[in-house]
Amino acid sequence: QTIPVRLSKKDKYKVYTEQDITLYLPSDYEKDKIRIDYDGIDSLSFFHKKGEKLGTVSYYYDQQLIAKETIVLKTDLPISFQKIFQCYWYLIIGIPFMIVALILFHRKKRKRIKSKKKSKN
Repeated sequence: QTIPVRLSKKDKYKVYTEQDITLYLPSDYEKDKIRIDYDGIDSLSFFHKKGEKLGTVSYYYDQQLIAKETIVLKTDLPISFQKIFQCYWYLIIGIPFMIVALILFHRKKRKRIKSKKKSKN
């Protein structure tokens, strides 16, 4: 199974277990009765760090739990500034624009107040 990765140079992270599961099954076992469930994080980003717990994988045969294993992030996910800019360009451009607009508005308002005070005197 893979987990989608956001804002990183990697698009997907492959989930795999550390250990092999050995179990003796009846010779007439049914492959359809084997089930593997992943319970954990649905998506990752560069904020997640190596060694962080992602979730657990549970192995079942015929609805009976066989084994359970914790899944841990094995590598750091490299940041992608290009993807960050693509997702948040409106903030990156908009916030500085708003700050400049507010500063100019405030200066203009102060000039009006000063000119009104001078005209009264």
